[in-house]
Amino acid sequence: MESEADKARDERLGVSDVIRSGYRDLWAALVECVRNEIKEFSKSVPRARHLACSSPDEDSFTISTSVQPLITLRIILSPESHVVAYRTEIPSPFSAGLSAVSPKFKFAVDREWKICFTDDESTALHPVQVAARLLEPVGRFFEPKTVR
Repeated sequence: MESEADKARDERLGVSDVIRSGYRDLWAALVECVRNEIKEFSKSVPRARHLACSSPDEDSFTISTSVQPLITLRIILSPESHVVAYRTEIPSPFSAGLSAVSPKFKFAVDREWKICFTDDESTALHPVQVAARLLEPVGRFFEPKTVR
């Protein structure tokens, strides 16, 4: 008869196998969602028209502007583990830059044994949801500023 420890070990191994075999596809789906969101956002927000996407390598994806205001969001894949984003903002030539790190989105398996993302608060996040959360700071960066 199989013990509880053996069952737990087998489940962990099963989760690892699902993640190992599917994380690249989930990463590609996330990159596609980010690309689509940035494309639509840069069309609808005139100040964001200079946003561009690039993939310097297969484990990272960058969104950035080449003119003021400057923002760079670099999304990095840690294979079989997680995705995290590093952001740098320089709103004007006369302001100090700001750097920040997003929460990690870890690879996980949902109740149906499909690979997904998770964070410390949610389970079974879809790439569209992760893209929206990673891009929130970009949206805030381009919001019109009120002058007092």
